[in-house]
Amino acid sequence: MFGEHGANFISLLFIFSLLGWYGVNLDLFSTSLQQLACQLFNYSPPLWSIELVIGLVITSSTILGFTLIEKASLFLVPIMILVLLYLLYQGMTYTLSGSTVATDFTGLRFGESVSIVVGSFIVSVVLMPDFSRFARSSKDAITASFLPFLGISSFVYSVSGFIGTAVASNDILAIMITLGLGSAAFFLLISASFITNVINLYSAALGANAIRTNLRKDKLIIVLGILGTVVASFNLLDNFTDFLFSLSIVFTPVVAIYVVDFFILRNLKTYQASDINAKGKVNIKAMLAWLSGLITSLLVNYQVFTITTIEVCDSVLVSGLIYFLLIKLSSKSANK
Repeated sequence: MFGEHGANFISLLFIFSLLGWYGVNLDLFSTSLQQLACQLFNYSPPLWSIELVIGLVITSSTILGFTLIEKASLFLVPIMILVLLYLLYQGMTYTLSGSTVATDFTGLRFGESVSIVVGSFIVSVVLMPDFSRFARSSKDAITASFLPFLGISSFVYSVSGFIGTAVASNDILAIMITLGLGSAAFFLLISASFITNVINLYSAALGANAIRTNLRKDKLIIVLGILGTVVASFNLLDNFTDFLFSLSIVFTPVVAIYVVDFFILRNLKTYQASDINAKGKVNIKAMLAWLSGLITSLLVNYQVFTITTIEVCDSVLVSGLIYFLLIKLSSKSANK
């Protein structure tokens, strides 16, 4: 719906975002491994050396395929659910001493908080077709989409927010250790970060392949793995909320345009490959709607104006409405 070149531009944005996530997870992975090495061997290797080695391992795993990762996920997901329930119980019984109460936290507005939460999963939502296309039926695809994002994610975010408040910390590793997980916390974080980064690298390679690069899949993964390792050196983890907010304002308008186009304008009509060329090289209407949503989020954030006081909600309303009106006006002009 963005046109051939417009779709390439959006794909490029997704690649950058996935490499950002790759860098964040690699940074978390390497930091956890560094702290574990310090505890076990009283030696703290340079962070860059860990990132380099782990980056090579993740890149190699992505090239080899998903079979091992799938088995590891089936093993780890039930364990992580049990760990989350354990942390919830420990958080409910944890007593925070007065000397450890955080006093330097700068509160976020409600709208900013919502936008940051949306930013944490918005890329996965838009890229869900990369994975749901392997589903055996539409029912399986719908279940696999709604269950994780609406059900499980809501529970995970709620529990995470609760235990973070109970311990007065935003450092997940420190929280898990404080609530009694000990060395198991390192294992869980390292495993989760590893699996997530294989998926990030795979999705980035799909996005790059959609732009019709001349590189073979394995070479493409190697190039993106190198770039992701470089991104990890930027320490995005130290500016995590800014990173999430940027994702929300960039990709929320894309979601709005997808929804309006498929559910309203096309009335659930299945897309065909020929539809891409029908929009031309660049669908100016879609790009203007996307840009209007992005600018709306920034203006709301700077409190220039607001509709709902929530950046992402205002962005959805504005970009979706503008796209709908532009398409309708264009159709009327064509029929005259």
